[in-house]
Amino acid sequence: MKFDYHDLYDHQFEEVVVTLCRKLLGQGAKSFAKGPDGGRDSRFSGIAEQFPSKASPLNGNIVIQAKHTDDPIAKFSDKSFSSDAKTSVVSMEIEKLKRLVNRGQANHYMLFSNRKLTPDSEEVIVERIVRESGVESAHVIGVEDMDCYIRDFPEVRDSHVINPVDSPLRASSDDIARVVVAINRHKNKIGDGVREKCTPSQRTKFERKNEINGLSEDYAEVIIKRYLPDFYLVKDFLENPVNEDVYDKYQDAVDEFNIKIAEHRKDYHSFDSLLNYLHDNLLKVDRELSTNKRLFKLVLYYMYWSCDLGKDEDA
Repeated sequence: MKFDYHDLYDHQFEEVVVTLCRKLLGQGAKSFAKGPDGGRDSRFSGIAEQFPSKASPLNGNIVIQAKHTDDPIAKFSDKSFSSDAKTSVVSMEIEKLKRLVNRGQANHYMLFSNRKLTPDSEEVIVERIVRESGVESAHVIGVEDMDCYIRDFPEVRDSHVINPVDSPLRASSDDIARVVVAINRHKNKIGDGVREKCTPSQRTKFERKNEINGLSEDYAEVIIKRYLPDFYLVKDFLENPVNEDVYDKYQDAVDEFNIKIAEHRKDYHSFDSLLNYLHDNLLKVDRELSTNKRLFKLVLYYMYWSCDLGKDEDA
């Protein structure tokens, strides 16, 4: 069993990292807390039990950092993460690490992230951290090594069985992406007059639906209603029997989104922020959706308008 690391909250990922470090370094590995440099990190002081090996363990003050991402295809080599730019994650970590080295509080550095790591990237990043920060050694650990450690220490996995309800609002992009791509191919084939005869209907009046779900008037008027004139594209496509297989995918997406919304509704102050979070995370992980942004929003807002998404009067 492997963790779906991107489905964790930041603090859950930190907890997994600390548990691993207590196996690799020793029970003295601290929980993540805000340090004097303003960042959150973990520390260990002493001789490590078995990292990087039992024969040659680290000795001294070890600074441990965890950088979580919800992007399942993220890499250590991404420019935003490890480039020489001052704003990259590694650059900012080096600046904080320099201060700890100067205060005598860091001899070694361990950077965990749920990103993919190639040997070439590892060599470049490690060499740079050591050269620019002044630590004796640096170690970067990606998903590949984390998976290996969790297989070696199954108790780590068992102690971090994550309840799906306690995880962030994540939904699969597969079904909605298939719908968006299919409608994109179809939209230029719609004949004259379809717009007029395909005015979308609602089971619950829009104002009442917004009240039930907690959607703000501004979001409803300024954002969703802007897409109303084009809802006929979605309606015409979904009502055509030829597209039954894609309609099934639409319903699958509706079912999954509603399940996720029901699980996480309490975590959001408004339905506005919930819709935005769902939209932003799906856009981030799916190339088809990111290249059809407006059409993706059109389908998502159509789901809400037509009472497929969220609560309605019957609920």
